[in-house]
Amino acid sequence: MSVKKALSALPCFKQVTSISMVTGGFSHACFKVEADDACYFAKMTAGIQLETELTLAKVAAVNNLTPRIFYHDEQWLISHYVEGENLAVKEIPLIEKITTSIKLMVTFHQLAASSSEQVNIEKISPLNIAGTINGLFHIGNQPTLITAITMLGRKIAALIAPAMNNTTHSLLCCHSDINFSNVLTSNNKGHDTNAWLIDFEYACFAPAEFDLAMLTAVNNIPLTLTDDIIGCYEQRAGRAINKSLLHAFILFCYLINGLWYFNSALDNVLNLTDETKEEMYKLATEQWQAFDTLYRDLNLSKNPTVLMQFISPFGYKTH
Repeated sequence: MSVKKALSALPCFKQVTSISMVTGGFSHACFKVEADDACYFAKMTAGIQLETELTLAKVAAVNNLTPRIFYHDEQWLISHYVEGENLAVKEIPLIEKITTSIKLMVTFHQLAASSSEQVNIEKISPLNIAGTINGLFHIGNQPTLITAITMLGRKIAALIAPAMNNTTHSLLCCHSDINFSNVLTSNNKGHDTNAWLIDFEYACFAPAEFDLAMLTAVNNIPLTLTDDIIGCYEQRAGRAINKSLLHAFILFCYLINGLWYFNSALDNVLNLTDETKEEMYKLATEQWQAFDTLYRDLNLSKNPTVLMQFISPFGYKTH
């Protein structure tokens, strides 16, 4: 069934007049749907953790942090459409993007901790370092790559474990993917909110340092801005950030982001174009290059190519 037929058949719509694909960093197929004199955002839900997404989107929508969900089933998640740009493409200074993202992050952390949906939120799993890494491996990965990443994961987990297991270090419901493309800036008239946070499917319980680390890594924010990021969060949240723990989480994020990009370039099931695969390979290179640099700067290894040894200068086709 075509996308238009599938969306037109949904009981939430009477008359679908237009459907267009939405691009710009979304990890799932998304569409702008014009129907019944209104605009909606339609996201395919195949493969996402729908219960987590729905629980947190409901909490966020009640507090004007994300667009309200209009309809959902096992295949589609429909929300009200936000007319505007995401931060990834918005032409504003990087520090403004960081400040906007952290403001939303802090609000989300606080909402999740005080929500009436606490019973459902507590069902969300804590961050699992080994499980996350194992879930990203691809059948085409070289045994040497799997061994190297598994060992690195164990080393990073040992650095993070004290905070994950220490009851005095509070675990928060983290968004886990505050990519600038997941922050929408609204041009919708009549809304007080001018920034929205979307895509809650990867949420987990972890220290705040994890969300800050993913913000840093996935957006390729220079580590020279780490103190600014820490200061911004501490000022808004009123809680201290452990810089050493943040660095450990940044390593973890570089590791898993690079592995996700790397394997997306190898995966034929996704039906990506050669151009897109090369872009994914480039993103993997950036993440793993950053990993190697930080890993060395933290005196965890003297090897300058811990992960970059697995990156070919000739592109993804050589794997």
